[in-house]
Amino acid sequence: MPTNPSTKRKRYLAAGHFHEGPGYRVERPAGCHDWLLIYTVSGKGLFSDTQGSFLAAAHDVILIPPHVPHHYEVAPEANHWELLWAHFLPISQWRTWLKWPTLTPGWGHVRLENDAVCKQLIGRMEEVVQFTAGYRPHREPLALNALEAVLIGCHEQVVHERGEGIDPRIGDVLDHICRHLEQPLRIEDLARQCHLSPSRFAHLFRQQMEMTPVQFIEQQRIERACEMLEHTGYPITAIAQQVGFENAFYFSRRFKRAKGISPRAYRRQAV
Repeated sequence: MPTNPSTKRKRYLAAGHFHEGPGYRVERPAGCHDWLLIYTVSGKGLFSDTQGSFLAAAHDVILIPPHVPHHYEVAPEANHWELLWAHFLPISQWRTWLKWPTLTPGWGHVRLENDAVCKQLIGRMEEVVQFTAGYRPHREPLALNALEAVLIGCHEQVVHERGEGIDPRIGDVLDHICRHLEQPLRIEDLARQCHLSPSRFAHLFRQQMEMTPVQFIEQQRIERACEMLEHTGYPITAIAQQVGFENAFYFSRRFKRAKGISPRAYRRQAV
């Protein structure tokens, strides 16, 4: 039996990747019933409402809430505008990530500065487009997952602009440490990675993390060891090596100092 169109659920998510030239414009005097995110990949787009206008260039991201009047078009001085867009209805846990700095009342704006982040988020936006256009059984949750990553990435930029987050240089080092716990992690090498002297790096790290780099490294190694003790059958010696300790005896001593019991006792308790 054919489905009555009036009973169909409205699509939760729609997305596209447009390459537009002069003359392309969208006019919505009453706004939309959903949220709209537009990522400018290249070229320029002109956004305007009754309060004013904004020229969006590469890596500007605009977020327009429901029922906010808006108009956008290829900027008159530009020959093209490449944009990735998504109309969506947010799930409840996204609400915090939708609080962006505003251009005019209601319009959110983030400018992404980090090339690696831009490349990553463009890739995730393209996934949103691909999943919504395809017919995979789980296309909607896959598309929502990719869009969630975009919103988180933009919110991280918002947090950084407000001075509430971790210095990006230290953030990159933290990520590097956690990804390479099994390797020797020398302070000089970590400082070089973020283009700081060892003394300046150590000072900034402690200021941001309230612990020294050495303390953080050991903390992460112990926590990773706990995960492996709980969820794998690897012997203690192998775990020690995989989290970056030179030998099992030293590992056991540091583990007991941090957790109050030996690795073997910790594993027994976790079973």
